[in-house]
Amino acid sequence: KRILDSLDRISGQSERAHAARALKTFLNWCVQREYLEQNPMLAMKMPKEPDARERVLTDDELKAIWDALHPRFAAIVRILMLTGQRANQIASLRLSWINAKKMQFAFPKEIMKAGKAHTLPFGEETVRQLGLVRGCGDLYFSPPGLNRPFSAWSKNKVALDKKIELTHWTIHDLRRTWSTNAPRLDIAPDITERVLAHSTPGGSRIAAVYNHYHYEPQMRDAILKMEAFVTGLR
Repeated sequence: KRILDSLDRISGQSERAHAARALKTFLNWCVQREYLEQNPMLAMKMPKEPDARERVLTDDELKAIWDALHPRFAAIVRILMLTGQRANQIASLRLSWINAKKMQFAFPKEIMKAGKAHTLPFGEETVRQLGLVRGCGDLYFSPPGLNRPFSAWSKNKVALDKKIELTHWTIHDLRRTWSTNAPRLDIAPDITERVLAHSTPGGSRIAAVYNHYHYEPQMRDAILKMEAFVTGLR
């Protein structure tokens, strides 16, 4: 009863389901170590997992978000719109990862979900967004004096949503929107996969092992097409 009451106090469906899974795993471990005789969650109905998100932002919604952002949050979110990268990559961006001469980001494997280094070209609009703000030391978007990656997503998004009255969207939807808009711009699916740094571009593990061509010109062309598209909405 206490476990159920505690889970019920967690408002988010995804967070509630994650907490239940973690607690059940922990209690199984306690039984294995003989701290408990039985897992009290064995017969418990687990919270429902949320459905996979399918939200894609419209052109008007992208424009509204772009126009309503304030400088520090603007640079991060606009770069997500322009490049389709994961939020933690841009929030953790370091000056040492930026090759200004080649106009490339060099994300180390430690920051990537697939555990593989990712080199991504960028265009002039991304340069302009990077010029809006400078963080602390090597961390590009660190809040002044804190020397840590940007993390104030919730506070800034709540303020943004109040300004534009846009609901039921997440920062990750920008990545899905990039992928969905790519075919409109004649960006090939395998190039989209490479831009987004999916683990097996082209859908083949064999190709991922044997094909070491980096597709930089094709990825740059895709990025420039998307930059032109997004900035053309303004």
